[in-house]
Amino acid sequence: GAREEPVMTESVLLENAPASMSGVVTGNQDDEDQSGNPAARIGYSGRTEKMHRFLAKEFNDSGSQDLSYQSLCKSQTQGRRELIAGCFFELLVLKTNGVISIDQEVPEADIKISKARQWAK
Repeated sequence: GAREEPVMTESVLLENAPASMSGVVTGNQDDEDQSGNPAARIGYSGRTEKMHRFLAKEFNDSGSQDLSYQSLCKSQTQGRRELIAGCFFELLVLKTNGVISIDQEVPEADIKISKARQWAK
C-alpha cells in the first residue's frame, strides 16, 4: 500500500529539538540517513528533520507567527557562513515540502519564515 505521512505533532517536533543552528548542521554522516526512522518524512535528511525541530522550538519560544532568518543568523551563527548556508538550504527543503512559507520583500532583505500547511498535524 501507499506509505502514509507520519503524524508529526508540535509536541513531537519539540522533542530533541536542537538548541541552536549549529546543532542542525553539525553531526556525522550517520545522522543524515533517515531510512530507518519511521517518523521521518519522505525526502527529509537528518539535517532537514533537525531544522524542522529547531524552527518548532524557535516558534514555541518566541510565541510569534513568523521568524526572521536574519535575526536567527545573528543570534545563532557567530557569522559562520557554513551554518548560514547549511541552514538556508534546509529552509529551501522545508519550503519545497510545504512545511514552511518563506517571504522576502526585495533581494537581500530579511527572510520571514512562517508555518505552512504541512507544518504539523
